[in-house]
This record gives sequence, C-alpha cells and structure tokens, in this order.
Amino acid sequence: MKAPGLAALEMPWIPPSAEALAALTRPQPASAWARMRHDPGCVLLLVRQPQAASGSFHDALGSLALLESAYRCLHDYSAMPLIDWRQEGAREVRAIAVRQAWLAAEIAARLPGCDPERAWAGGLLAPLGWLALAALEPSLGVEGLERINSNEFPAVWQRQIWGLDHTALARRLALAWRLPDWLVPLVGHLGLHVRIAGRLGADPQLFQAVQLAVALLQERRRGLALPVGASVVELTASLGLALETLDDLADAIGPTLSDGGPGHHPWTPAMLTELLHLALEQRRRADAVQRLEHDLDLLQQSLEQHCLEEKDRLQTLKLAAVAELAAGAGHEINNPLAVISGQA
Repeated sequence: MKAPGLAALEMPWIPPSAEALAALTRPQPASAWARMRHDPGCVLLLVRQPQAASGSFHDALGSLALLESAYRCLHDYSAMPLIDWRQEGAREVRAIAVRQAWLAAEIAARLPGCDPERAWAGGLLAPLGWLALAALEPSLGVEGLERINSNEFPAVWQRQIWGLDHTALARRLALAWRLPDWLVPLVGHLGLHVRIAGRLGADPQLFQAVQLAVALLQERRRGLALPVGASVVELTASLGLALETLDDLADAIGPTLSDGGPGHHPWTPAMLTELLHLALEQRRRADAVQRLEHDLDLLQQSLEQHCLEEKDRLQTLKLAAVAELAAGAGHEINNPLAVISGQA
C-alpha cells in the first residue's frame, strides 16, 4: 500500500466542489469569484489560465477557456468523487487555508503594486500538500491536525506517515500540476528567505505578503505548521507595515470567516458535466453572436465611411462640371466679343 503522500502525487488535481463548478457557469465573473475563491480545486484551474497570468482573475473568469478546462478535467477524471469540504478534517484544513488567503489579500491590499487576488491564491494554495491529502482522505487531515497540537516536529512525522514532508509534497504537486511560475515559490518555497526565493522566480513583495499571512496565522491562531523563512517581526519591518495593523487583521479573523464556502451538493459529476457542456455551448453561441455584432459594427462603420467618401466624390465631380461649364461658356462668349471688338 502506497504512503498517502505518494498516492497524492498521482492525483490529476484537487477535486472541486459541485457548487464552485456550478458557479463557473454563471455569466457574472465577479459573483463567480466570490463563490469559487474558497474552493482550492477551482482556484487551481483559474491560476493556470493564460488570462490569469497576463491580466486579472476576473478576465480569466469570463473566458471560454476556463469553462473548457473545467469541462475537460471533469470529463477526463469523472471517476474522481467531488469533494465535500464540510467533512471533518477537510473542513478545518480548508478553513485554515481560507484564513491564510484572507490575511494575504488584506496585507497585499496595503502594499503598493501587490496584487490581492494573487495573494489570495497564494495564501489559499500554500498548504497544497495538506489540501491534496484532505481531498484524498479527510481522515488524514484529522490525524495531521492532532499531531500538530501534540507539538511533534512536523517534517519528521510527515515523512514517517505521509512518505514525504509537506514542503516536498507541495513542491512536487506544483510542478506536476504545472502551476504558473509566480505561484510555485509560494507553494513550495515558503521556508526560504526572500533573497533565495527571488532567485527561484518569486516576486519578493508577494512572497513576503504570503509568508507574513502564514506566519501571523500560525502565531496568533491555529495553522498547519508550514515552514516560513522569516519571523512576523522581520516580515513586518521588511514590508513597511505597522504591528498595530497586523493586530487589527488578526483580530478580524473570525471563526465564521470560511462559512458559506463550497460544501456538499446533490449534483453528481455526470450532471455537472452536462451543465458545463450546456454552459460551454451557450458561451460559444454568445461569443459567436458577439463576433457577428462586431462584424456588423465594422460593416456599418465602413458603409458610413463609404457614404461620406462618395458624397465628397460627387461634390468634387459637381464642382469640376461647373468649372468646365464656366470655362466653355467663357470661351463661347469670348469669340463674339472678339469680333465685336475687332469691328469696333
């Protein structure tokens, strides 16, 4: 029997919840993000979209490519059960991940040039190994949280029970699932100093924002014993934040922060596959209509331009005709005048 960590490496992705997948079919990207950002499986789909790498998450949420990715994954891996994050073990692991995400986004919002959406994704997916194991078997989350409370060295018991410690598991999953370059250091290298992580492709400000969120949660509240390469004081000073700000943020994290996230839904994978298929067809038709409307707008503009150019051309022809008539009339009048002048 394989160790849980090695079995997790064979997962094609973290299964999403039915509610989060259904949210992708809705036409309003803003409301979809509010619903699906608590779901690790859907966020993993989102961050791998080209629009999320070059623009904002909202651009990716409104794209046809995201729906196609969700449909393809759900169709190709239909044997994987949809996860119910309300199960014991899975619920607490996800709740901690959501609290980290909220803290990271709030910290990023206070830093010029730091993207809160990316910080949310980084904070949520930083415990990627924990999330994968909780999705694989929720009881692993229960056992792991109990061991954290017993003050055992995390890496030691993780290697003994999981086969890999969390850092090694998360780093391997990040590479296997082809996470974007900006996200890999947040998942697999939080235990490093920012100078070293920067050489591995980390954005220093974003990296430290997520580090601070994880360290603050683990210091003030319950965390997942993730290794962090600097202390809260060092990170706060490096980012230029006040400790009072962190106190306010830590106090704002309530026990109900993650309530309302994805949970169990009676939809089956087959029903969701059909729903995504219908949404895809509808989105494709809507895109076709938009392209047609765009072509009609271009045609309208071309016709209006043509009418203006034709009007100018006709005006030019009229002026040329008048000029020719004037020249001919002048010539005809000039001949008798010349005779009269000669006779006079």
